[in-house]
Amino acid sequence: LSLEKIDLLETLNFVWDHLEQQWNDNYQELKIYYEKEGNSSYPYESGSLGQWCSIQRREYKTGKLSQERIYLLEKLNFVWDVLEQQWNESYQELKTYFEKEGNYSMLPKNGSLHLWCQTQRQEYKKGKLSPERIDLLKKLNFIWDVLEQQWNESYQKLKIYYEINGHSPLPRNDSLLLKWCKVQRREYKTG
Repeated sequence: LSLEKIDLLETLNFVWDHLEQQWNDNYQELKIYYEKEGNSSYPYESGSLGQWCSIQRREYKTGKLSQERIYLLEKLNFVWDVLEQQWNESYQELKTYFEKEGNYSMLPKNGSLHLWCQTQRQEYKKGKLSPERIDLLKKLNFIWDVLEQQWNESYQKLKIYYEINGHSPLPRNDSLLLKWCKVQRREYKTG
């Protein structure tokens, strides 16, 4: 192109690099989201910007994202590993709950934190939970085997009853402990 034609196109703000322009447009959209929401964790399922964010993470992991773009995204506290962020957020939620309550016994059975704990136990049993995550959970006295924990708690209740009353047949007013004893007898009888 002649300089004259280049000048004419530039007076119209002609885009010379369409892919660069798309990247900049998406970045500006993410920046607006960041300024409004206080984070750059745009949901993947929320359309093209979410997909663009996913592509940036993939490009970063494969070393194909330029240092300039990495710098720009990090200015928005861009999350490079969404799963890691979700794990850390759930861990912090559990830590806060534990510090407030002193245990996990009152976790809602159908809540997301309860489900997250179940997932950690499963990953631990499969040997897929990292040593770092195991250590973090151990600091919270995380219960790895809920059934074992429940058995021990029921046994302690029975032991206290025995120490106070001198015998282990239970009064009818503790139906949970009575049920537990019934299960122990059944398990004993069936080997």
